Amino acid sequence: MRLKKIAAVLTGIITFFSGIANISAADINDIAEADSPLFSVFLSYTSSTTTNFRVADGVGIGLASVDGYEGKVTQIKIYSYIQRYAGSKDGWVNYDNWIDSTTNYFLDVTHRSTLIKGCDYRFKAVYYVYSGSDYERLIDYGPTVSY
Repeated sequence: MRLKKIAAVLTGIITFFSGIANISAADINDIAEADSPLFSVFLSYTSSTTTNFRVADGVGIGLASVDGYEGKVTQIKIYSYIQRYAGSKDGWVNYDNWIDSTTNYFLDVTHRSTLIKGCDYRFKAVYYVYSGSDYERLIDYGPTVSY
């Protein structure tokens, strides 16, 4: 009986650690939120990001902003998307998209797109902050807005 308890405990420990081993850096970036008080990531090249979204007169306005560390950052790219919620089957789909880049250590962009009424929208930004060939990748979302 004691052997069965030990085997059960060992199985649980092995299962726990095998799950941890499958978490990659990309997974951490996907679940980390820049302003989350519960999850903090220390980044080498990125100082801050801001992602926001609003609707004015039927136009979706997305803002993406990133600040890096001067002297470390060699390039910044922002892939940004206005996304529309297409229901539980399809989830969020890209409605419009843009790519912006700079060789400066900061980048602020604003993009606009005319929206269709009766949908939920959000703004997604994927930030790539480079230092030479190394980079940090962060994904952030603006608020969901019904229009």
